[in-house]
Amino acid sequence: VKAFPTELALAGTEAGRALFALKYAQKTILTKDYEAKTKNLCKGPVVLYVDISGSMMGLAETWSKAISMVVAEECLQQKREVQIHLFDTCIQKSITLQTGGKDNNELLDFIMSWVTQGGTSFGAVLDHAMNKAVIREKADVLMITDGQSQVSEAYLKRIKEFKSTKGIQWTAFVIGVEDHWCHRFCDYVHDVDVNCEASNAKLFQESLR
Repeated sequence: VKAFPTELALAGTEAGRALFALKYAQKTILTKDYEAKTKNLCKGPVVLYVDISGSMMGLAETWSKAISMVVAEECLQQKREVQIHLFDTCIQKSITLQTGGKDNNELLDFIMSWVTQGGTSFGAVLDHAMNKAVIREKADVLMITDGQSQVSEAYLKRIKEFKSTKGIQWTAFVIGVEDHWCHRFCDYVHDVDVNCEASNAKLFQESLR
């Protein structure tokens, strides 16, 4: 296995050393086997919604950056479009990565630029997914959060119809809290421990169809 160039560049910056160390702690996170078996390429895009509320500051923030980078790299390698949307009480920042790029500098810059702030609104995420984002058929939507947020019955009904129409699978990864609301609009909800890198990597890999 080898480290990717962007990962080596990350380790060379003071701001990126904590993220590099977290990835390096588990080989299944940091390094990729160039002969690894890839999945069926005839799949939809991958859409990540990442919670950047104030409570995510610290290890949860670093972990979410590391796992977002890993998932994005793997999906781009599989020729799948990747969208990453950062949210607190609204969608704060987004990036769309197309396949065929020569390097991951854009991804690295985006990940290193985000900061934690504000509260949490799942309603803002659902509204964005249904009305503002361009989410094509058969997309895998992955949401990382450590918060809880009520969602109206109207939104719950609409998101159910939206997922059914487009064949979308929505998976939430909940950090350190017992969540009830995610279960009401997600197909799968996983409790994650940011200290268990190997098991978390496996959960994300299994969540990509």
